[in-house]
Amino acid sequence: MKNGIAVIALALASLAGCGDEDVVDPSAVTGVEWRLESLQRADFSVVRPEPGLYTLQLDADGSLHARSDCNTCNGGYTLSGSSFTVSALSCTRVFCGETSLDTEYVRALQAAQSLDEDDDRLTVLAGGQTLRYVR
Repeated sequence: MKNGIAVIALALASLAGCGDEDVVDPSAVTGVEWRLESLQRADFSVVRPEPGLYTLQLDADGSLHARSDCNTCNGGYTLSGSSFTVSALSCTRVFCGETSLDTEYVRALQAAQSLDEDDDRLTVLAGGQTLRYVR
């Protein structure tokens, strides 16, 4: 009986530690200009934009700045563990061309649900889309 309780206690302790893997350290993602490397759409097609046209910067005070092709956007964000949400963004409205990802990128950011950071890479899951960034 004591061995069974010890096994259950050990199992519960190990499960409790699993949640720590999903915690993103805010200092690891703030103050960095993240450049969009790829945008994976809900249909699993992947777009790789020209480097530097789509960026994301998160500040420690909860403000967000983004470049979306020829437009700039500002807003706020919340990061709790790996849960990541973006407030409504205020963006300039210059027409960037027929092939621009401007509107799609802004919509994806505003649909953000979670964030993961691994070394020099940032991944944002956003309503069926995946945004992958590099430093």
